[in-house]
Amino acid sequence: MRAKVGEARDLAATSFLEMLIRLRTVLIQDVACMRHLCPTHPLFNHPLFASSAFLAYEEQMQDHLSTVSNPRELQLQLAMPSLMAHLTAEFAAQRQQDAELTARLAQLEIAGTKAAERTHNLLLDMLSGNVPFRIMADLSSTQLASSDGPSATAASSASTSATTGNPAASSSAASSSAARFPGFRMSRTITTVEQVFREWKEGLGGGPSVEDAYRRGEEGWERMKQDAAEDKHYRRRSKIVEKIERIVEEQQVTSDEAVRALEAFRGTDSLAKLQDKLSRSPLLVIPL
Repeated sequence: MRAKVGEARDLAATSFLEMLIRLRTVLIQDVACMRHLCPTHPLFNHPLFASSAFLAYEEQMQDHLSTVSNPRELQLQLAMPSLMAHLTAEFAAQRQQDAELTARLAQLEIAGTKAAERTHNLLLDMLSGNVPFRIMADLSSTQLASSDGPSATAASSASTSATTGNPAASSSAASSSAARFPGFRMSRTITTVEQVFREWKEGLGGGPSVEDAYRRGEEGWERMKQDAAEDKHYRRRSKIVEKIERIVEEQQVTSDEAVRALEAFRGTDSLAKLQDKLSRSPLLVIPL
């Protein structure tokens, strides 16, 4: 800058202004960063910093700063690239393990919730009277332990003959195994699809499942077929179970999901009406 004729030349002011001209780009960059740190500073009230050009530049600067590497990370990468790559891989593997552990814990939580729900439903069935149950005590072991007489000898002999391959004892054991549940009858008081499926697969009230009690080829199956009412009840209930198994196979869902879908389809209808529908239309599509 040149001083006009008759004016004194201020070297300090001139040099300061020249420095500002040279550093104007740096100053604009600093303002774009510092305005977020001190937004109420009077300097930033200047109209220049509210112009569309400056605001667009400020936005570009903030985007750049959010993606630029940390100088320390950059120095570490340049000095020890192998170590940086190893640490990055280790951190990625740790994050993957954390994600897998979280997913596994979620699965365990769901399984525990379902188990608790089944136990709760079983207790409700027993306490509400929907499922009959009885308590039986086996005192044979106590009697054997306290007896030294002929009865203990007979029991010991029977046990020995059963374990040494005595044909008569083996035949008796097979007959007893075939008639494991001589007094079993399917429940007539259950009212939901879930109870039907649970009785069929797991049993209710501590009793055997329908599959175990009425296994084909065993004495229980023959006894059931000779009881006309029980046989009819078995065949009607089997329609519901077969439909649930078909939904699981065809739609690739869990049995719990299939049970819920069939329960929703039943709506307010009784189990008897649902069984009639499935008997008339075994290929009926059940929405999930």
